[in-house]
Amino acid sequence: MRRAKIVDASMTGTATMEIYLGHEYSNNIGALHGAGVSLLFDQFTSCAFSPLMPMAGPDYFAHGPPGGVSRALNVTYLRPIPIPGTVRVHCEVIQNGNSVTFSRGSIISPDGKKCYATC
Repeated sequence: MRRAKIVDASMTGTATMEIYLGHEYSNNIGALHGAGVSLLFDQFTSCAFSPLMPMAGPDYFAHGPPGGVSRALNVTYLRPIPIPGTVRVHCEVIQNGNSVTFSRGSIISPDGKKCYATC
């Protein structure tokens, strides 16, 4: 995830990340491997909900998220993600409880015209 950068984020539970995906993430047809899609969602949904955790402060995004544990991850694959290429991952918190947070995400093209996958 070293190639990822924050495009937009808030302390209220939204985050948009951008990442360049090289050939190391591709499957045998030149698209992002399905496990890579799940990895992006699993990693970046934490960026949306982590600021809502008690230890988060005003400079939270300068240090990176502590993350969390995923209880379930359901991915809908809409179209292949071409490799190499850049995508944006937008995540938002739907509900934040005392011990469980529900979030959703989408992987989109940088121009926002194509949606590749949702969770």
